[in-house]
Amino acid sequence: MPSDMGELLGAITLAGRPESASAARAFVEKVLGDAHPALDDAKLLTSELVTNSAIHSDSRGGGEITVEIFKKASQGSIRIGVIDKGSASKPYVRNAPDEVTGRGLFLVAALSQRWGVTDHESTREVWFEINGDGT
Repeated sequence: MPSDMGELLGAITLAGRPESASAARAFVEKVLGDAHPALDDAKLLTSELVTNSAIHSDSRGGGEITVEIFKKASQGSIRIGVIDKGSASKPYVRNAPDEVTGRGLFLVAALSQRWGVTDHESTREVWFEINGDGT
């Protein structure tokens, strides 16, 4: 059903554990198809957001994390959101390129056309948009 976010292509709910990132990548590939020009970036960024959620949000330790994929027909872009229970602190970009961890949102900001954080009553969504043509 079309919405202001676009047409929902698919959604999956995963356990709030870092290993769920693998299932999230497989889900993105299944929904977008292996020939999608932005597939690699979509999988990488989704994996980063799911991992961040599983480590930093109140969904960690096995709570629920939902991944939603939308197609924005008017712009030809893909919007992927990762929804969790939120946390006391708001996600932010760390500029720490030499660190082993902490680069997830840095990558999201660098590789997506747009990204953001939307707080709802009992959940938080971190989302990004990438061009559907891979540019």
